[in-house]
Amino acid sequence: MPPRRLTLPLLWLGLLLGLSRRPAAAQTTPPARPDSLVVEQLPADTLRPTKTDSLVVEPVTPVDSVRYAPPRIGPRDLSDYAYADSLTAALLARGRWAALDSAGRRALALGLDYPVLRQRLGYAAALRGRPAVAIGQYERARHANAADPLARLGLAYGWLALNQRETAAQLARPLPDSLRRALHLSPRAMARAEAEVGAQWPSSPDRSAASFVRLGVGSQLGGGWTLWQAASHYAQQVRVAVPDPYPDPRPGPYPEPVRPRWVPVRQFDYQALLTVPLPLHLQGRLGYHFTGSRFHETRYPGHLAYAALRYVRPYWQLQAGLYAGRLTDTSRTQTEVQLTILPLGNLRLYGFTRAAFVRSAGRTYPHVLVGAGARLASRLWAEGYAGWGRVPVLADQDGAYVYNLLDPLRRRLGLGLLVPLPGGHWQARLYYGAEARTQIQTLTFYTQHTLTLAATWTW
Repeated sequence: MPPRRLTLPLLWLGLLLGLSRRPAAAQTTPPARPDSLVVEQLPADTLRPTKTDSLVVEPVTPVDSVRYAPPRIGPRDLSDYAYADSLTAALLARGRWAALDSAGRRALALGLDYPVLRQRLGYAAALRGRPAVAIGQYERARHANAADPLARLGLAYGWLALNQRETAAQLARPLPDSLRRALHLSPRAMARAEAEVGAQWPSSPDRSAASFVRLGVGSQLGGGWTLWQAASHYAQQVRVAVPDPYPDPRPGPYPEPVRPRWVPVRQFDYQALLTVPLPLHLQGRLGYHFTGSRFHETRYPGHLAYAALRYVRPYWQLQAGLYAGRLTDTSRTQTEVQLTILPLGNLRLYGFTRAAFVRSAGRTYPHVLVGAGARLASRLWAEGYAGWGRVPVLADQDGAYVYNLLDPLRRRLGLGLLVPLPGGHWQARLYYGAEARTQIQTLTFYTQHTLTLAATWTW
């Protein structure tokens, strides 16, 4: 059963059980039954909620007593605990989420604040597709009672809705095993698997079509610790001027000219990325990337280390990282800053940007990428990006892709579609990219078109 179908009923049951949690001071005034909030005839000079979802209350007074009987702030006002608690409990039981949100925010504005009210508001926000708002409400509830399992459960669900599994697993660590299994956050050797295939078509006559294959598997180690491993292979033929491996042994009056020949280019990659949970909304990431490059008859092993610090919040995430190592017999470093923004507090709309500074052979090469994505339908997301800046090598997406380029990259554009498949475990990604590159030796420009298809299974 998907976590949403099981977790939300658990939250709802916990909220109903929490109705009995009342401060000692508030028990001196017995609350009215929830049904009486609707059918009971109120005195003429009291405040009553309207019948719409917006619970903005207005005084109801007879026409001839407007001048002599001002509205009375009594037990029916949302600043009164008994009335506000009974009203929000009734709205929760009836599933009137918009009205519950309106009444709860009004009570907070009047100075009434307690953990159960925050939990109800978080539950309503989660069901209305506002996970960032739900996280804020559940965080307030957890600050009031750090041992409350219901607040932690709501927080974990909210972070899962924002596709932040590591943060959700870290918060769900104290929860019972049954709840962590319902959220699919318990330790597992294979929690994610991915396969990606791609093809490239350069516009240059000196470059053949290329192929790309990548396989990856992810493990949940528990408490927010995760390990991702992937292996990939890239193959292409290029035509360059290289010496003839079988020269004519007969001497000539002039040296034999070097003619262009088709030679193979291969690259094998292995990547390992460890995510480490840290306090204060921080995450650490440690990675290693091995590249085995082959150009013609020469092989170039490469080793690249990676370390990053990530700060995670519901509306935005910021990450700073550093790559350092040796690629193609040259020492290289890359400093990178990533920023992701969720302006609506959910995944319906998001933006991202990455700025990388590559240091190679005594020079610094900047490269900037900007992109955005949006939800077009219930099972369809689209995103696009643009990047510019000439770089000889480039590590991207936490080292998942390392462009150990024969021809330097100048600019790139990309469009992608993400389709979650029925069942909640599979999703497919289709990407098209165009890269402007500079061909070595001739220093001419050409465009390389890329089409990739990926399938991801998540436990």
